[in-house]
Amino acid sequence: MHGRKTVLAFALLMCSNATMATHPVEISVANEDQVASLSPPVEFCDVVKEPKIYSGRHVVFTARVESDGVHGMVLVDPHCEGAMDIDITNAGNATDRLNDVVMSGSPGTLDKTVTARWTGIFQRTKGRPKLMVESIENISVDP
Repeated sequence: MHGRKTVLAFALLMCSNATMATHPVEISVANEDQVASLSPPVEFCDVVKEPKIYSGRHVVFTARVESDGVHGMVLVDPHCEGAMDIDITNAGNATDRLNDVVMSGSPGTLDKTVTARWTGIFQRTKGRPKLMVESIENISVDP
């Protein structure tokens, strides 16, 4: 099935002669977007500290955005060292909201703290790791 993940489950069914038989049952659980939205939140610091564990996985976490207003944005958390690049080309309308917030007032984040809930696929790359962003939610600004 295109765009759907399926799970092959084995149901144990009682036969009329009281013996057990195993029959495969196909269960459609969700499309990929629904699976991603069901990912349990993790800590940004855990992802940065243990990139091998999270590489290629859907992740959901809250992190702060840092930007100079010219050269892009990175994700950080004041509770740990490390930063993460972001690719927001597939993040939909939330990209516009994020850019509006970062560019409001003085461009960049020197005059404000911008935090959001990020969902995407984590990629461990040479240099700084990257999040292929699928959604950005709960964008907050603290002037």
